[in-house]
Amino acid sequence: MNYSSFSAGSLPHLAGEDFAARTNLSMTHVPYKGAAPLVQDLIGGQIQMPFLPLGGNTVELIQQKKLIALGVAAERRSTRLPETPTINEIIGGKGFFLDIWGGIFVEK
Repeated sequence: MNYSSFSAGSLPHLAGEDFAARTNLSMTHVPYKGAAPLVQDLIGGQIQMPFLPLGGNTVELIQQKKLIALGVAAERRSTRLPETPTINEIIGGKGFFLDIWGGIFVEK
């Protein structure tokens, strides 16, 4: 099985690797140079399964039924997609969720 992310080494790439390890699936990463070409190929049927953030126009495309969200990689269901289960729910509570911390840094 192939899976895609918008960049090698990105959080979605690492999420795919963690998902594969927790589910004992053999998956090959197909990196893209950005989310826009990935989403374009997903809608066009060239790729099967990406790991994408819920930013940009992802939620809008899901609401328009152009994409199908199978699960969210969070500890709780997303308030933006409340009907979509967490991936942890789908795989039987194997501890799969992502926690992102961000900040703004400046040079001293």
